[in-house]
Amino acid sequence: MGQPHPLGPLLGLALLAGCTPPLLRESTPAEAQVEWLAFLSDGKTTREDVLLRLGTPSARLEGERILTYAFSRNAAGAWGRAGRSWGRAQKAPIFTDPHIHSLVLVFAADGRLVRHSLVVPE
Repeated sequence: MGQPHPLGPLLGLALLAGCTPPLLRESTPAEAQVEWLAFLSDGKTTREDVLLRLGTPSARLEGERILTYAFSRNAAGAWGRAGRSWGRAQKAPIFTDPHIHSLVLVFAADGRLVRHSLVVPE
């Protein structure tokens, strides 16, 4: 009889590596200097301003105190809303583009923007 092949453990490791979530980081100031973010001003911009400019958010958290928008860049470098799909039992969207940038907006009780950041993949 020959030696057993460790195919099972190797296959398991390969599958596990494929499920590793992407590394994320907050954007650098240069990356955040994009035209479509220019209207955002902490302490001044309102939730209504954001909804009118950017439309329906990708996610609403903590009673709409936090809104997120998913964006990606096309081959020409132009920004656009990221495509998303919803799984049957999912309560959050599944993004298919590995280069998704997430704009995270935190609002005060009065609806004014407290802070914002752009989260980008490594």
